[in-house]
Amino acid sequence: LLYLAFPYRLYDLWVRGALPAFAAFLWPPLLLLFAIRLLRRPPGPHRRAWRSPDALGLALSWAGLALTHNLTALMAATLAVAALPLIALPGANHLGRAYRQRLGQTLIRLGWPALWGGLLSAFYVLPALLEARWVGIGATAGVGSYTAHFAGWAELAQGGLHYRYPAASAPTVPLPVYTLPLLALAALALFRPPARPARRRGPLLLALAAALATLWLTTRSSAPLWAVAAPVLGKLQFPWRWQTLLALALAALLALVMEQAFASRPPYRASRWAAWGAAAALGLLAFGYAGDLPAGDAAPQVTVAAMWAFDAAQGQVGASWTGEFLPRWVKAPRWTIGRAPDEAGETPPPLPSAALSARPLAAGYLDAAYVVEAARPLTLTLDRFYFPAWSVQVDGAPAATAPTGDLGLLSLPLAAGEHRVTVAWRATPALWMGRAATLLGWALAGLALLELSPPRRRWALGSWLAVGLIALAGIAGVSERSVAPTPLAADFGPVRLEGAVLPPARAGAAAPIDLYWTVAASPPDLVAFVHLLGPDGAVIAQWDEPLGTSYRPPSRLLPGLLMRHTLWLPLPDTLAPGEYPVVAGLYPAGQADAPLVAQDAATARLPLGALRVSR
Repeated sequence: LLYLAFPYRLYDLWVRGALPAFAAFLWPPLLLLFAIRLLRRPPGPHRRAWRSPDALGLALSWAGLALTHNLTALMAATLAVAALPLIALPGANHLGRAYRQRLGQTLIRLGWPALWGGLLSAFYVLPALLEARWVGIGATAGVGSYTAHFAGWAELAQGGLHYRYPAASAPTVPLPVYTLPLLALAALALFRPPARPARRRGPLLLALAAALATLWLTTRSSAPLWAVAAPVLGKLQFPWRWQTLLALALAALLALVMEQAFASRPPYRASRWAAWGAAAALGLLAFGYAGDLPAGDAAPQVTVAAMWAFDAAQGQVGASWTGEFLPRWVKAPRWTIGRAPDEAGETPPPLPSAALSARPLAAGYLDAAYVVEAARPLTLTLDRFYFPAWSVQVDGAPAATAPTGDLGLLSLPLAAGEHRVTVAWRATPALWMGRAATLLGWALAGLALLELSPPRRRWALGSWLAVGLIALAGIAGVSERSVAPTPLAADFGPVRLEGAVLPPARAGAAAPIDLYWTVAASPPDLVAFVHLLGPDGAVIAQWDEPLGTSYRPPSRLLPGLLMRHTLWLPLPDTLAPGEYPVVAGLYPAGQADAPLVAQDAATARLPLGALRVSR
């Protein structure tokens, strides 16, 4: 209960909205549980410890933590390595040969499941490590931002009957009021003769050491260690992340202190019920202390538009304030990506009208296909960041791609004439290596399940086989979907509207209307609009937005660009199910009453097709 109600855990969820960091709290108790069970299990004559159920449970817990939040996995691995000497200490009278043997056995028993967990999560972990040089977090030495988030001893903990949650922008996250008294109580308990010293003093010492170490790492006094280990610890960004493991250490400390206090008082049956009652009371107090959450009015609906607006206001990209996950080929400062460039860079020369057209054939999340016609040789720029995993083919042959501009967009040279251009995300060698390692770990897990009793073995093997089949289906790409846009070919001079996609939508929601454009010359300030029409031709709903979204000014629309622009058309709640015509067009900014008319078009409103609306 104390672990579940630890304020930092609720802070991650309620204030920061850090869902992976919040979900990572699931795994440390399981890591501790399976590690204890594995260390207490004597290796039997016909049960190999490497494939025991406890070893498998520990391996799955490590894999789950790595896949949930890799920074918590980094902290847990660091703490586990540091704790190994203390784990091996009980049972050895001195730091001699017996202790070294016990340390080696402990390392093997706990190290193998960690390695096994690494195999199971290698399909993600291995590419993340090997390809980190492709993004900012691995391509730069780091900015040492953690130095601004150390806690001083004065602001380390806070008092009061309720925890006061800091704002998400606060530099530190204070500890709850009970932290320091609990540490002092645990230290005193070390010198109190317990009922069964051999089973009590070692865990208490280990939990106390873990609590003190994780607490110290959040303070300014640990800065020298952070500086030495900056290539590793610097990735954490915030020293107060260590409170994730501090929460478990404090919960274990309270449990061990209570167990020691009640277990030494006969009759033991009565003491057991008293201990449970005291634990429940303290747990409820912990929930009451941490329950003063900063709850206000109902939060606005989280939408793509709202996230873009938040990023634009904060000068960040993808809710990441350091831009560490941007590809390293992006040269623009992160705060200018959604704005005009700070400095005018090299701009490709404008193309003649109708020099470039692109009919979209298929559009998906990981692939796209176009028929591109170029009146002369040019550089075609696709509206996505350059990344080595993108595979582009022209007329079935691989094309040489490169990053272009200060945004590092994916570009390729294109000869004059008509070409079929396809772009797809392909598995990299690092990803295939990770998949192979995961397959090995998966097979070893299947062997471990054979150690179970026959009834449990049947269900466990069946479930594990289902997991493997689901993973195989995902790797095979059978769940990938692409749509065929409606071709349009409306020439507005500097830009051409090439196609549109109208996916089914629900009344009361925002319908994403995808418009595909090619850019021949940097256009003036233009606004794109979409209208939903009723049976009588009246406008039922509409949405107007600057061409290329509100966060991409015309100076970012360079000649040779092929881009997709999604407009979120809000649909009325009362809209009846059915199919409704959708039209689109352009007008100069501030001149909605003077829409542009495309070449050879009869009207300014171009029909895109019918939008299917349901309840």
